[in-house]
Amino acid sequence: MNDTSMSKRIGLTLADAIHDKLERWAKSEGRPIANLCNFLIEKAVEDAEDKGRIPIVQAEQHKAKAP
Repeated sequence: MNDTSMSKRIGLTLADAIHDKLERWAKSEGRPIANLCNFLIEKAVEDAEDKGRIPIVQAEQHKAKAP
């Protein structure tokens, strides 16, 4: 995502089994688990946007209509 605003932090609670799998995945790619989770969330949001599952806010609607 090409968002130029400040990054936000969230707290996230995961089941132990999911955390373990994410930890193994991140380790296999030589990256921190937080970095892998950020990547996965960005991809999921992009996919949801592409499928029209995330409502467009008014400002974005005006941009989309502009020539």
